Amino acid sequence: MRRGGFGGRRVRDPWERPPGPRRWANQEPADRYAGETNAALPRGLKRALAGIAVLALAIALWPSAPTTLPARVLGVYRTDAPEYENRWFKLEPKRLLFQVSDTGELLVGHQITKVAVTPFEDSTRYRVEYLDIGQRQGNPSFEFVFVDGRPPLIIVAHQGPVTWVRATAPDGGP
Repeated sequence: MRRGGFGGRRVRDPWERPPGPRRWANQEPADRYAGETNAALPRGLKRALAGIAVLALAIALWPSAPTTLPARVLGVYRTDAPEYENRWFKLEPKRLLFQVSDTGELLVGHQITKVAVTPFEDSTRYRVEYLDIGQRQGNPSFEFVFVDGRPPLIIVAHQGPVTWVRATAPDGGP
């Protein structure tokens, strides 16, 4: 502040900082910063918050792996191979069912957790991870190649020349 002006009144220099925060008469000193949006944050904190916001946005928008099988592979599959006589498995959108007894009475079901798809010219490779109650580390996987023909075929990884043929579609048709 400097003296001058009319009648020796104090005149504020326009380049001088204001004397302090202004507040309304009914505002308590404790909440005088509550309405301010330009509160000063340290530069490092601003950068850290901006980085966290960008990371959260990237995670939210990142494409996640599918957890369901597509409709074209669903159904019950059987084989003529003698070592798998009277055995079958069923692919449902969110579940795998394996018939594990010769009489057909014992079924083992697993919930699908992740489906990885690799398309090829004449077939598609699937890697299906599923939950197994007895598994201690990681999720086991069921890998197969699907050939969309007449009838649709599945070749399971590590089974050699065994071919599984779709016996029934999910809607009950052939």
